[in-house]
Amino acid sequence: MVVDGKQAPDFHLHDALLCYLGHICVPSSEHAKMTWDVYYSRVVRHFGVDKTMAVLEKHFYWPKL
Repeated sequence: MVVDGKQAPDFHLHDALLCYLGHICVPSSEHAKMTWDVYYSRVVRHFGVDKTMAVLEKHFYWPKL
């Protein structure tokens, strides 16, 4: 993928979603909502920070996640 005229090999489009190394990229405006949604999902059932972070890191990407 080329971004701003520079090669960005770790990024690609998948079903119209921008991905980085196989993880869906999340815009900064959605970080808090995404964290909240994962923390309170039925799957995670708010098992704490470590479980929440593990789920986020498995599926999503944003700088400094």
